[in-house]
Amino acid sequence: MLKILLIIITTLSLQTKKSNELCKTGLTLKLQGKYTLAIEKFDHSIKHKENIDSYFFRANCYFKLHEFEKAVNDFTKVIEMDSLSSTSYYNRANAYIYSEKYELALVDIEKAILLEPNGADLYNNRAVIKGKLSLPYCDDYKKSCTLGDNLGCKNYNVLCKSKNSNNNY
Repeated sequence: MLKILLIIITTLSLQTKKSNELCKTGLTLKLQGKYTLAIEKFDHSIKHKENIDSYFFRANCYFKLHEFEKAVNDFTKVIEMDSLSSTSYYNRANAYIYSEKYELALVDIEKAILLEPNGADLYNNRAVIKGKLSLPYCDDYKKSCTLGDNLGCKNYNVLCKSKNSNNNY
């Protein structure tokens, strides 16, 4: 019985090691902008052993290739594995934005803000989403600016401070 347990542990350890090596290679390819090749490495990594990093990085590659549905699926898998990943909610929201699924994007950005209430870029993105949904957004641009996001400040100044602005929600 002990010998069988040792074999199982050794096998799992080798699978984890191979998965991590493939993930590292995929990340190198991703950083070089070789997204399709990186995806292949992440695929192999996941086949060896499910790996949250491989799902996350593969999702980013899909996003870069404008394969937003695949990106959403992988970010969803990451969220299932780590429901406290504000970055995954943020990134999935961005994939929803590019897919013009603004209601779903709003749900995810709200979750990201709950997890990271001082994330300046989160408020800027929520304002963008609210604008797409014709909801009031100036408070979010202002909050983003207050937290130090230059783009949030620019958007607030351009879209909200104008006395003649019809968008000043």
